[in-house]
Amino acid sequence: MLQKIKRKFKIGALMLDDPNPDLTIDQVREIHSKQYPLVRGVTLWESDGEVAEHNGEQVFLYTYNLPPTSVNG
Repeated sequence: MLQKIKRKFKIGALMLDDPNPDLTIDQVREIHSKQYPLVRGVTLWESDGEVAEHNGEQVFLYTYNLPPTSVNG
């Protein structure tokens, strides 16, 4: 039997679980953007997922590359 590889999402050092494996990447980004608003402006594609090891298991890792924070002054 084939086992589906889990997806994980990374913001900086923070690792986020996949809220629902049946959702598209855009739908997951929308869910994550409710708690992490900077994610709203990031584009992820299915092909951005990289196979990585997390806690001893293989996962597809999607990294949110956030824009640099602008500071006035």
